[in-house]
Amino acid sequence: MTPPPVPSPATTTGATCTGITPQYTYDATGNTTKRAETPGSATSQTLNWGPEDKLTKTTEGATATGYVHDADGELLIRRDPVGETVLYAGSNEVHLKGAKKWAARSYSIAAVKVGVLANESGTAKLSFVAADAHGTSSLTISADDTQAVSKRYTTPLGWARGPAAANWPDDKRFLDKPEDTAEHSLIAYERRHHGWSATVLVPEAENRPRISQEDADLEHIGGG
Repeated sequence: MTPPPVPSPATTTGATCTGITPQYTYDATGNTTKRAETPGSATSQTLNWGPEDKLTKTTEGATATGYVHDADGELLIRRDPVGETVLYAGSNEVHLKGAKKWAARSYSIAAVKVGVLANESGTAKLSFVAADAHGTSSLTISADDTQAVSKRYTTPLGWARGPAAANWPDDKRFLDKPEDTAEHSLIAYERRHHGWSATVLVPEAENRPRISQEDADLEHIGGG
């Protein structure tokens, strides 16, 4: 569902928005077409949408990222401004950047992602993956004798938090959706592709086991 435009798409500390430059603009169906990089910033990001309300291009300054979707509306191809093209085909990713080519394949058990096989280094390497209840992965352990551990942190709304994890095996992050690092933004369809600024998914309390407040807070953070 696409939300309607907000009545006053501007940022101010005053009593009204009169005379304040709008920070967000929308098309007739409510998709965000332009937004400030940060509240009050002179730098903005332009978003172009296709006839089926799917994001086709984002432009920020002189850089742009393009997106192609399949017949079901899922992301199929991403082309970023640093020259990398990624094909998303189910549990597989195929990357092309200049003359370099590599791929990654995810493995799941009972719809839960448990591993990724990738060959970006030139050699196929298997990593075990741990994620939260929403599919946001926060930990990988290499399957070789080194059992190297990589850990990363994610904010409740899906943005990267803290230093980047070394040698992360695939291109997924929040809700196990592709991460658009070139534009410093996340392609989580529950958010950007429907015009939302953010969505937090929390299961109904009555369907969840009783847990401590600390554990609940960590689960809500999803990756912390």
